[in-house]
Amino acid sequence: MAKNRPKAPPAETEDGMRKPDRKMLDRFLAEVEAGLWGVGPEDREKALKDLKAHIMERYRPHQSDHAMEMAISAVGSPEVLAKGIRTLYGYGTSFKAFLVALSFLFGIATIPMIGAWSILGLLVTFLMLSAVGPQVGLKWGGLMGLAAASSRVIMLLALVAALPNDLTIGTGQAVVDFVLVSLFILLVGLLAGHIRETSMKDYFQGEIV
Repeated sequence: MAKNRPKAPPAETEDGMRKPDRKMLDRFLAEVEAGLWGVGPEDREKALKDLKAHIMERYRPHQSDHAMEMAISAVGSPEVLAKGIRTLYGYGTSFKAFLVALSFLFGIATIPMIGAWSILGLLVTFLMLSAVGPQVGLKWGGLMGLAAASSRVIMLLALVAALPNDLTIGTGQAVVDFVLVSLFILLVGLLAGHIRETSMKDYFQGEIV
């Protein structure tokens, strides 16, 4: 009768990791990377490199059967990590430019001439600026707010000039209200962008990577 032979330990990769652990780590990093939409290539590479190093620090002292699983569990879920990295590093320049252009289009939907739809346009614009501003920073948050505010002014003046017999700018109070809303849109972009320049950046530097 053949004697029971002990199982051979899993083969190691070139960096000393066991192949199952390497596959687990690569799969986890791929899931995190999938959530880094909008982050620039250099920042994306650096963030993943830092995250990998952090996991390896927890993995190397043990290297038991469940060491990689425990190391990955300790750093959090891919979704939470991706959100933290996006906030820490912000979006890439091309994606920021796209957001400015999108803000310009949204601003057009806020002009009073379109009736009740302008309220929905304002709500969507405010929500976008508030949600995206912390990822783009003060400069780009301000540009997004400026783009949205400028587009509604340009569109209003263009419509009044094109249809002088049908449309007017309105009473003095209407003009004041229009200007105040436009300034408020700009302010929302600036304030949302300012968040990235202060507390949130410091928090994620200390807690995520």
